[in-house]
Amino acid sequence: MATGASALWLGMESETRLRGHGVSACATCDGFFFRDKEVAVVGGGDTALEEALFLTSFARKVHLIRAPRRLPGQQDHGGPGAPNIPRSSFI
Repeated sequence: MATGASALWLGMESETRLRGHGVSACATCDGFFFRDKEVAVVGGGDTALEEALFLTSFARKVHLIRAPRRLPGQQDHGGPGAPNIPRSSFI
């Protein structure tokens, strides 16, 4: 999981416990550790979209978790809505 440029943690107990053991705030720093794994990025802004796109270089599948369903990401990511990111799903 990558949470953005300035980490915005969810406040879950397991998030603190698993930090450094599968929970990360920096996809560019830790992306290599997720090689061939199925991962999730929590967020919906431009940073989350960039992190999800970056992780597709390593991860088997990337899930972008965001509510509401519409993503405000910029046009270069495929525009608002569901951007065209390979090996990804939007939850």
